Amino acid sequence: MDHITQRLSTVLELFQRHQIPHKVRRQFFHQIAHFIVAYLLNQVLQRKALCTAHIGFQIKMSVSILDAWFLEHRRLIGNASYHMETLIQAANVLTLATNVEIFKTTESIESTFSRLSPAQIKKMIDLYHPDALAPEPLPPSVRSMVTKVAAFSNDTRLLLDSVLPLVEIDNVPHIDEED
Repeated sequence: MDHITQRLSTVLELFQRHQIPHKVRRQFFHQIAHFIVAYLLNQVLQRKALCTAHIGFQIKMSVSILDAWFLEHRRLIGNASYHMETLIQAANVLTLATNVEIFKTTESIESTFSRLSPAQIKKMIDLYHPDALAPEPLPPSVRSMVTKVAAFSNDTRLLLDSVLPLVEIDNVPHIDEED
């Protein structure tokens, strides 16, 4: 992850040296954050080998490094960290998959994983399998509740589009940015 944050730092330094306007810097780093999240989430949603508690913890650790870089530089690049929450919630689905309490009600699922669609949560639960870190099988009640939530939802988004023309950043909360 260090090589990615080093590259981001290099790009930011170039933007500052060449006096690239704040709006362009902000858009660039939001696009990068969105692309990283879309690419990684799509990989998880398409590969059973990635749907384990161990991989969920690895994702959380890696994302925390990237998120820390975005937060550290938020005055210069805007709140690009905002996009990381989607990936953090996906990792939480994997690390909490066997926790019956989290998946007990529609409300608890929707509030815990608010940035994910029910279809995305269902896909990860369908692909989930035990590993050395979490050897217990998925409780049937978890699969049942997630299937129920997905069946009654109008939000059927599964894969994220990683090649959007522009990420809409006007609705992203602003945190201590320079103008």
